[in-house]
Amino acid sequence: MSSVLLGFLGLCLLGFLVGREEVRNPIPVPTEQVFDNLQVYSYRDSPSDTTVHFVVELTAFGKPFAEYDVDQRRFVTSGFGRRYDRAFSGAHYSALRLRGHAGEGCWIAVPDSSTMALTQGQFDELTQKTLDYVRPVGIVTGLLGLCSGYSIGYRLGQWEASIANPRVQRALLELPGIQRILTREAWRRVLLEPAFMSSQPDAATFAAVLDQQRLYNRFYLLALEDTSRFIQHEADRLMAAGQPEYARAMMSFESAVRRANTDSVTLTSHDFRAIETWASMLFSRGHWANFVRDTTDDARFRYLGALAHYNLSPPEGPSSSGRHARQVWVGPRALVKVDGEEGYISDEIPATTLGCPVGWKPWMMPGGPEEERNYFAIRWVKPPGAEFLQVAKALTNVTLRLAALARGGRTHAPEASAVGSSSRHRAPTPPAHLGRLHPDSLRAAAPFDSTISPSDSLAHAWAALVDTVKSLVRPNTVAPADSSR
Repeated sequence: MSSVLLGFLGLCLLGFLVGREEVRNPIPVPTEQVFDNLQVYSYRDSPSDTTVHFVVELTAFGKPFAEYDVDQRRFVTSGFGRRYDRAFSGAHYSALRLRGHAGEGCWIAVPDSSTMALTQGQFDELTQKTLDYVRPVGIVTGLLGLCSGYSIGYRLGQWEASIANPRVQRALLELPGIQRILTREAWRRVLLEPAFMSSQPDAATFAAVLDQQRLYNRFYLLALEDTSRFIQHEADRLMAAGQPEYARAMMSFESAVRRANTDSVTLTSHDFRAIETWASMLFSRGHWANFVRDTTDDARFRYLGALAHYNLSPPEGPSSSGRHARQVWVGPRALVKVDGEEGYISDEIPATTLGCPVGWKPWMMPGGPEEERNYFAIRWVKPPGAEFLQVAKALTNVTLRLAALARGGRTHAPEASAVGSSSRHRAPTPPAHLGRLHPDSLRAAAPFDSTISPSDSLAHAWAALVDTVKSLVRPNTVAPADSSR
């Protein structure tokens, strides 16, 4: 065989061993992967039908393996997929995957006069730095992994715990309470869709979309804790102003949020549809204050002051002088990807218990990486080429095992897997007498943390390897009293 083929197979084997090392044993049911692998469809049975149905589609590598009907509350495991009726009479919410979290915000100046407008090149540079992130790095590392064969072997090694494994899929669908988990995760997916910010063609459009999203996010926060029933008063204002559709959409959204915030309530398609209707009203008609007319200027000022108290002020218009740049705030945000398109979602919704998907909680909820925001501007969930960084961990584990064998250590008996059966052993626990090793070696024996840099992991592995070699070549100078033990 040629040396190129041998090198390719060798890298595949290395990736396979590293991927197997990453698999936890016993294998947990991947409930945290549900949100990243679900798609939601809303459709009508016919164009004249007033009832909207919602279905949740579970996918693995883009291929559906199960479908859950929200209203019928049952799974369909065959005969699903792309349907023409869903294409022309509804909406499709693709899988939304979390890539990282930016814990710091920034001010963006959007000039409101033609003489101070951003050039297209300046805005493109701005969006590349805030939305596109490190896409070229991900493309290069992906191509290198595919060509080298390492990534192929790495994914083969993780097959046992992958959601693409039919055995893991069956265990997921048979999990008690999975219907409730799927329904609520799908509801969160629809809730986050209006807050998704993608690349915009120019600065003015970017600022307009940002204002609409700000209003949508803050109205959601008010609906969570509307103790003063301000939303009911606003709906009454809209009804008196001849806007019954707007008023009903507002109350339906508030009711859906209140119902979803109660764990004992079973969500239906009406709770999904309430989000679609309210978001379409806000983004198409604008702020509802534009439809409310007051009799006097003082009454108008008091009304705008009440909206400002609840952080629901209408978007500001252009400056009268035309000489001052308008500043918009882009706060802490989740970096996400939808259908290959990079974007972000502001923290207002996913930072709440109701709006945060299960798999996002370690990153978005307070108490997670919040305390690290002073150190990392962007914290990646899975940085580009993350599988290559796991080589350092694999070297560390192998070195510790060699050290244990050199010191006369023994490994523990294997344990049964939680999903199916597996003959693979749990990673051996270092013996007690490994305490004589270098302190860096003991730190390397702890569970691997993705925040540890590759250089630190390699340093730990090198220290453990040096200690092992020293123990093998060191002359026997132990005193007789010690050797008798």
